[in-house]
Amino acid sequence: MNNCGQKGLSMFSRMIVLTACSLSLLFLPACSGEKKEAAHRDEGHREESHKEAEKKDAEHGHDDHGEEGHSDEVTLSKEAAEAAGITVGEVKEQPLAASLELPARLAPDETKIARLNARASGRVASISANAGDRVASGKPLAVLESRELADAGLEYREARVTLEAAKSSLERVKLLVEGKAVARKQLVEEETRYANAEAKVANAVERLRLLGAAVPEAGVSLQNTIAITSPISGTVLTREASQGETVDPSKTLFTVADLSALWIIAEVPENEVARIRKGQRATVTVDAMPGKSFSVVIDHVYDLMDPETRRIKVRASLRNPGTLKPEMFATMRIAAGQTDMAPAIPASAVVREGGKTAVFVEDEPLTFAKRTIEVGPEQDGWHRVLSGLKAGERIAVKGAFTLKAEMEKSELGEGHAH
Repeated sequence: MNNCGQKGLSMFSRMIVLTACSLSLLFLPACSGEKKEAAHRDEGHREESHKEAEKKDAEHGHDDHGEEGHSDEVTLSKEAAEAAGITVGEVKEQPLAASLELPARLAPDETKIARLNARASGRVASISANAGDRVASGKPLAVLESRELADAGLEYREARVTLEAAKSSLERVKLLVEGKAVARKQLVEEETRYANAEAKVANAVERLRLLGAAVPEAGVSLQNTIAITSPISGTVLTREASQGETVDPSKTLFTVADLSALWIIAEVPENEVARIRKGQRATVTVDAMPGKSFSVVIDHVYDLMDPETRRIKVRASLRNPGTLKPEMFATMRIAAGQTDMAPAIPASAVVREGGKTAVFVEDEPLTFAKRTIEVGPEQDGWHRVLSGLKAGERIAVKGAFTLKAEMEKSELGEGHAH
């Protein structure tokens, strides 16, 4: 009896344990699902908060505090600001024309290019200049050996001999006519002969001049070499001659250009041509010189439209500081369009560096932060603000470069100016 009771109790205990385990297995997936759903809700809330923060930053005209927005601030004391000539002003709306941005390239001034050909057929004996060399006006770039030149010299000498003989004969006949020893008709014949001899000498001299040779002197060997010289001072753009090569007048041996001034040639789309005219001011930036801009005036609008690109070329001239090269890519921004009110800043407020444009915004009195912005071309000392600034914000309108220097000191660890 006691043994049977113990066995029944043991079986009952096992049933209770099995039932508890089964219930725990049923509830475990539900609990896990609730935890995952809660984690997903937390992640979504964090993402929504992040997007809301980004939206607020965008409404203020900047992204974050990195390169595209505010950088480290610089603070000046009142005395330091006055000594540095820092002047603060508000961004205000000004009547400015909309700008047109055009792709452009630099090119040599076609009125200052010399293409040097051989003046006679011959062989290139020597070369003394290469592409890229600076040459002075009159400097020999190559020497050409030419049989044609020797023949021209010989022709001149023969013409001189004929002229001297005609002159002597004419003088003799004149004396005979005066003594009535010959008829006057013979004098007329001698005068005609002498005039023809003079014409042959003149023709021979002109031929030598066209060949670039001097008139040979009596008793001096005939010249058979021609120096190829540049008529202008400039840079050798191309050299097509090779030593020992046989050439003729149809071949261009060198191209020399004066690069002290260059042309900027931009292309205007067909639908924008009506906005462009000669005399408009423009701003040019060159890809190879980020942060540098040049003010120019359009001096020519071409008449012919490219049938493939549907664009018309416009041209401006630019004084070369010595670093610009033909065929560099550039951008021309022209103030062209209807004048309207737009946020604008003075040119003195703009700092250009690394291909970007920046200003110093006064966040607090005498505390400035550098902000990257976009502006249009300069118009009468003002730039239209395209992005990054709003009317009413206060910026340094004078002394921006001083603030830039102070900020660079701070970045080097020298601290803020006070």
